Amino acid sequence: MRLMLAVLILIFSATIFWAADDKVPLDVKLGLWETTTTHASSGAPPLSQEMLDRLTPEQRAKFEERMRNRSGQARTETRRSCLTKEQLEKHFLFEDDKGMNCTRNIVSATRRKIDASVECSSPMGIKLNGTIKIDSPDPETANGTIHMVSAGNGNSMNFDSTFKSKWLGATCGDVE
Repeated sequence: MRLMLAVLILIFSATIFWAADDKVPLDVKLGLWETTTTHASSGAPPLSQEMLDRLTPEQRAKFEERMRNRSGQARTETRRSCLTKEQLEKHFLFEDDKGMNCTRNIVSATRRKIDASVECSSPMGIKLNGTIKIDSPDPETANGTIHMVSAGNGNSMNFDSTFKSKWLGATCGDVE
């Protein structure tokens, strides 16, 4: 579950500022950004029985309870991050799949909008497929949606996110 969430965050973070295949960066300001994301998931995580069997009975009970409580319920979080010129120019983190083998297809990319799809697979037999749509109506805002389906080991899980990002200023302070 953490691996899939990390992959989603990675894909979102990298794609919001760079369309790698077409080398068209979004026309956004550098500096401190604040992003509010609302996400929901449904279905069963595509974990193997072997992975589940490694958990202690207490860990497994907590995991299963957490999955029941999260399924279908939207959660909102707000994070701040710093976008640097180097990150924008070098499409920071776009190629680091955190153990997943991913193929990205940029359907369309302009300085204001990105429409992309992604297909990933892991050595554990987990597949992740989805779409990412980003709209940056001006250099100080970006909004979008992410829809992902993760499947494997007889289970399937849907992830849906919407986000709104706003530029806060040219300096980031101690925010990375």
